[in-house]
Amino acid sequence: MVGIRVRRAALVVGVVAATAAASTSLANTAASSPPTGAHRFVRVAHQAVTDANVFGLSNKPVTVMVQTSGDAITVAQAKAGHKLSKSEKAAIRSNLENRQAGVEKQVRAKGGKVGASYQNAYNGFKVTIASKKAASLADIPGVVGVRKLTPKSFDNIHGVPLIGAPAAWDGVNGFNGTGIKIGIIDTGIDYTHADFGGPGTVSAYQAALATDDQAPNPALFGPAAPRVKGGTDLVGDSYNADPTDPALYQPVPHPDSNPLDCTDHGTHVAGTAAGSGVLANGSTYNGTYNATTVANNSWKVGPGVAPKADLYAIRVFGCAGSTDVVVDAIEWAVDHGMNVINMSLGSPFGGPDDPDAVAVDNATAAGTIVVTSSGNEGPNPYMTGSPGSATSTISVAAEDATPSYAGVDLALPGGHVQAILANDVAANGLSAPIKVLYNPGPHTAANISLGCDPAEYTAANVTGTIVVVKRGTCARVARAIFGQQAGAAAVVMVNNVDALPPAEGQITSNPDTGVPYDVTIPFLGVKSSDAGALVAADGAIATTTDNQIANPTFLGTASFSSAGPRSGDSALKPDVTAAGVSVVSAGMGTGNGPATISGTSMASPHVAGAAALVRQAHPTWGKVAYWKAALVNTGDPTLVSDYSTRSNGTGAAQVQKAVKTQVIATAADDGTATLSYGFADLAQDFSRQRLITLRNFGSTAVTFKVTHLLDAGSPHTFTSSMASVTVPAKGTKSFGVTLKVPAKTVGDATDFRDASGIVRLTPTTGQNGNVALSMAYYLVPRADSNLKLSLNMTTLKTKHTSTASITNNPAPIAGNADWYAWGTSDVKEADLGSDDIRATGVQTFPDDGVLAFGISTYKRWSNAAANEFDTYVDVDGDGNDDYVVVVADEGQVTAGDANGVAAVFVFNLATGEGTEDFLADAPTDSQSMAVPVLFDQLCDPGSPCLTAGSGKIRYYTVSFGPDGTTDAPEQMATFNVLHPAISTGMFNTVAPYKTVKQVVTLDPAQYLLAPPKGVMVMSHDNRSDLETATLALP
Repeated sequence: MVGIRVRRAALVVGVVAATAAASTSLANTAASSPPTGAHRFVRVAHQAVTDANVFGLSNKPVTVMVQTSGDAITVAQAKAGHKLSKSEKAAIRSNLENRQAGVEKQVRAKGGKVGASYQNAYNGFKVTIASKKAASLADIPGVVGVRKLTPKSFDNIHGVPLIGAPAAWDGVNGFNGTGIKIGIIDTGIDYTHADFGGPGTVSAYQAALATDDQAPNPALFGPAAPRVKGGTDLVGDSYNADPTDPALYQPVPHPDSNPLDCTDHGTHVAGTAAGSGVLANGSTYNGTYNATTVANNSWKVGPGVAPKADLYAIRVFGCAGSTDVVVDAIEWAVDHGMNVINMSLGSPFGGPDDPDAVAVDNATAAGTIVVTSSGNEGPNPYMTGSPGSATSTISVAAEDATPSYAGVDLALPGGHVQAILANDVAANGLSAPIKVLYNPGPHTAANISLGCDPAEYTAANVTGTIVVVKRGTCARVARAIFGQQAGAAAVVMVNNVDALPPAEGQITSNPDTGVPYDVTIPFLGVKSSDAGALVAADGAIATTTDNQIANPTFLGTASFSSAGPRSGDSALKPDVTAAGVSVVSAGMGTGNGPATISGTSMASPHVAGAAALVRQAHPTWGKVAYWKAALVNTGDPTLVSDYSTRSNGTGAAQVQKAVKTQVIATAADDGTATLSYGFADLAQDFSRQRLITLRNFGSTAVTFKVTHLLDAGSPHTFTSSMASVTVPAKGTKSFGVTLKVPAKTVGDATDFRDASGIVRLTPTTGQNGNVALSMAYYLVPRADSNLKLSLNMTTLKTKHTSTASITNNPAPIAGNADWYAWGTSDVKEADLGSDDIRATGVQTFPDDGVLAFGISTYKRWSNAAANEFDTYVDVDGDGNDDYVVVVADEGQVTAGDANGVAAVFVFNLATGEGTEDFLADAPTDSQSMAVPVLFDQLCDPGSPCLTAGSGKIRYYTVSFGPDGTTDAPEQMATFNVLHPAISTGMFNTVAPYKTVKQVVTLDPAQYLLAPPKGVMVMSHDNRSDLETATLALP
């Protein structure tokens, strides 16, 4: 594991030094004919930002996981090949605790506060310590790894049928989850809800909530309860592990035995996984479950996927915020014999070594199936989260399973506007005046109020009107509550994009405050393009007519669903897809009512319930990898309208096929249900053969036809060594497949590249229950240029000019050489990750008012936005830092929610105020970035100004890795942005097998005032470890 280390290093020599002709390799940044100079940088709309979400500007303590030497109990059991006895487990636990005790003593001596310790699914303990002291923990004997604990946040009558559950329930041998334990690691469960056999009244929930720190009623929770058979509260109501919210930050758990939900999330998740169902009359459904159960009944809340499974509530969230006790919960689940765990939670940029991911892999080795949400950070590469990034987990993406929505036709004097009836309250025949709420200023579409202040509604006298507001800032449904409280007849929300907003279902509370409130007026949503028509109708009478709207995104991937691949090794995640948009399930505190929520959090429990059915159907298979393969192999890509491998895995999960198949397909080398080829630098064509192993648990042989489909991404070929393959009864059969990717057609580093598709195994008619199998194959290729630089640095120093030669031979693609004045260098450190700084430099474009810092690292990042690079700048020469230029995730800094876009922010260190004007030029799977900055961003009114003086700056860079590592070399550099000592900003495109010449000049007078170390040339398209060349002046 990569440890945490904060260093203050002495000055070091250049990465490459040369006093005569020197030669080294490097890499490229753009396409074959890129824009040059400052014009190649990507500008964004200027916006002001604050430094609240910038890690490097925070002085808060950090919580880390210290991993100690020795195998966790689950690992020891997997290695033993049999279930360990209680005494064997106790002996291992005692040994690990003794080892940890010595380490804990030394941690406390360094000022660390030791938290929970783990021996079951993980071997280590939590420590809260000042961030600057965390470095030293890695040096304690017995410590094998130190990793930052990233707080995890939350990430059915349509979804349950889509996954095929009713078909799996059907028949004499139907499967409904009987005898399977499902652990819901979440916010707890409202066990008073009718969906779980509770009393089904609001008063019952309120009574339970009033005593939620005491032992729960055994008739509702525990072995004798109808559905929720046990669990624990690991944290208490006030717990919140998110330090970015000082008002609510309370990281100390106060465990108790009562995991009653106070947030709604866990209740909703549990209902999807295994709720009994609530009929339209409000009663718990107690009938049989078969193929017609859903269709033949009227529901308030439809049944979950595994409606007869035993539920266990393992609470890891307080009533608000995030959590860092996921490992604790996994330990509890394994200790208490859970067959399936659902974790609808996570953090973005997930890799295989996150402590939660490691604990998951250890839990699955002990026989527990773990299902997780992929995340809600969207489609950019490498956004899929941890713990879903664990190799053995089933990570689930979200799709929209609702074919149509209730709608309303708004008849206005100037025409008609189609709205979504977001809360299903009948609006037919309403006739009332339109009342648009505005911000101060002109009454225009652009100036419609957000409607987040209830006083606005009262002040505008909205009684009896159809109020119009727009989406943003506060909870969408808050507007319906405020409108009804002020006497409005209906509320219309204008969306912030040109599409209808989501369906909300029954509105029973304000999510921003948690205050219960039943909305009984229509809540409508319209597209952003309809704002003008509503403004034009302000004051006029509108009439409503109910209708139905065909859902244009039916079966489409949810816009929020986090895409893969996994960070670090580019392995394919997520694994499968399930319903996650406007999912209706049990609503906490409603007694017997529903809640409608969207998220991959809602998709995951569909598959957790499916995993329970698969385990029930195949009890003798014995390995999590086999049960997982049954689910992943039977995914259906045709049930995702915009299917892509890195977003959807093998497609929509189909449990009715997973319970039926007697054959599974896995990769012979790693035993997974996916052919992940990972990341590959390509100086020549890629070609790799792998073996697929088919395992037949049935009593008859099965013959499959082998094909492949849905090839996508960079041009490639995929072939099989066999056109058909027969798998003997109770036996295995392997065959080879070969993926070939021509390097010259992969594409350059200006965009993320992948090559993917599906291996399809179609059985002979009547065999394997007619269930076909799929395996996704996936590669992230990167075609490499081979730029080499030769420049006589002695001549440059003595003659003040020298001509460089840049060759690209041999190479399949062109490369670009991007020139900087080399400023600082640092040594390589084995315990750092992609934040390990190698060198920094600067280039300038005075005519454009732009400079750019160049940053080179020793190790490749998957997505640069997972790191943070902070370059401190002194612009007035007084020795004090005036500004900091931050490269970080744009969504995280601007909204507190990552989006995978590396953006450039400049903060005034005196005021904390900042601006964003550029994205970083930082390709995926790279080790170099350009960081553009406007001169004006370094010249705030009333503060030191870059252009007020000579233009000389002093700078240095500090970095932060996603796993908590920090690199803070003390070396600093100087540079004159108006009169650079050495020529910068040149940008040379070199075709394959060609050479380009470039004149480089040195200004001797400026060299005395702001001397560079030499030249630094970056090229994003070279092999990732050869992207930067540095040549030192003698």
